[in-house]
Amino acid sequence: MLPQSLIKMLQIIKIQYQIIIYLLGVLFGKSLTDWDDEEPVNQSYQKLQVDELPVIETLPRLDYRQLLVEYEQQHGKPLKPIKRHANPKTTVPSTVWLCVRQQRRQRSVPMQSVSLPFQPS
Repeated sequence: MLPQSLIKMLQIIKIQYQIIIYLLGVLFGKSLTDWDDEEPVNQSYQKLQVDELPVIETLPRLDYRQLLVEYEQQHGKPLKPIKRHANPKTTVPSTVWLCVRQQRRQRSVPMQSVSLPFQPS
């Protein structure tokens, strides 16, 4: 009696396995047992294209005084300074002006006697 019930249970397990495989195939769209049929796709993909390197030129340093003189010679009149509006929409923070003033002072004073506004760590 025991071997017959064991054989019946094994047959039921095989049927359940086939049902599971079929349902997985329906769920995923292909059979899970057909692994040998798949081959890798061999397509010639577009090759990588690299842009040419940019041309780097070193521009000469220009002196603004010389540029003003050249402008006056070409146009026959001096270049006028920029006129600021009375009520600008944007303002420059006062801390920027302080930094600019400090840099101007530091250029005229030797580096050894410059006091830093902060303590270096």
